[in-house]
Amino acid sequence: MSDSYLPSIKSSEKTAWVLDEVLSPTYNLDLTKQFIPMPIKAENKDHGNLSKEEMCLLSQLNASCYTYFIEIVERYIVDLVMGQFPLKQTEEKNRIRAMSRFLDEEVKHQQLFERFNQVLEKNLNQHLIVPNNGEIFARKVMAKSPLSIWLLTLHTEVMTHFHYTFLFKSGVDLEPKFLEILKFHWMEESQHVKIDLLEVNELVKSSSEAELQQALKDYVELMKLVDDELTAANVAVMQNLKSIAGVKLSQQQEINLMDNLMQSSRNLTIHAGLRHSTFINAIKSFNLGLEAKLPEISKMFEAPVRIFKAA
Repeated sequence: MSDSYLPSIKSSEKTAWVLDEVLSPTYNLDLTKQFIPMPIKAENKDHGNLSKEEMCLLSQLNASCYTYFIEIVERYIVDLVMGQFPLKQTEEKNRIRAMSRFLDEEVKHQQLFERFNQVLEKNLNQHLIVPNNGEIFARKVMAKSPLSIWLLTLHTEVMTHFHYTFLFKSGVDLEPKFLEILKFHWMEESQHVKIDLLEVNELVKSSSEAELQQALKDYVELMKLVDDELTAANVAVMQNLKSIAGVKLSQQQEINLMDNLMQSSRNLTIHAGLRHSTFINAIKSFNLGLEAKLPEISKMFEAPVRIFKAA
């Protein structure tokens, strides 16, 4: 099995990058551009008749929401990879090397997205409200079965491929540094996907039928945890928008805008993973029966989120 990790090691060594070269702490982002394309149009009365400038700010705040979510995912993955040690020193040297690089890169990714939010705050000259649920989220994830955690990891890492390609091909004139950050992030995550597949394969082979079924149930519960974090992050986006831009919204307009933000976040995270060909082909090859459940799981996260009561 250890030799199976060699391709990942070689690719990781080839594509490695330095944090300060990708994003320096003093970088000036182009705040005249959107960061993530918004699913709504400016001057829509159903969403408060936001100006183009307010929509641009909303896009930038949405990027802060996105990077928060990625950062807390990276946090539990660090715990997951740390749990793989100690490995058999005499038998699994390549796996040790692969896991060590995996761990280093995930911590670097945390620092990258933390830095992005710091740079964004500095450029906006505003303190941004960001949830602080990373440790709690990691504990809840790590309490689930190992196979379900690796399935979630595979899900979240293949979705980063969608993020870069989706934004790059969106046709919207987006902030170039943000696109570059996503590009460099995916360059290393693509190697992690190879490791995810190896780890899932080994767990599937060693699991009983009862353990496999429990893993599928846990995976659905993990998707719900993800959705809870997306909700918390988007509530913070709404708070930041009102605080920074002084936007006044009716209760119904706030509901409508929140629903659109959640739709965008779910498409970039939950649905991006569920619909990605790498994820679908992988679960088919493992013969878990999960692919038959994907439409049902996807449907769970299509209804509007009602965190407010309509007037």
